[in-house]
Amino acid sequence: MKAILNSPRTLEACRRQGIDPTDLDRITEDKVREMIAQRERKKNIPKVLIDIRMAHYEEKRKQKINLIKEV
Repeated sequence: MKAILNSPRTLEACRRQGIDPTDLDRITEDKVREMIAQRERKKNIPKVLIDIRMAHYEEKRKQKINLIKEV
């Protein structure tokens, strides 16, 4: 996916839609765990909560990709 994000067309489409190209990268489980731990101030984050958050971020990422495809 990173190679696609370097293309002038993709960058222009992101700019037109107001999307940061880095928002199109997949988020890792470790990053989600870190974000939740920081927000909740807990060390033990249930796996189900991480899975729910990852699904949410993936859905938002796909929505942004579809916006760019329309341009």
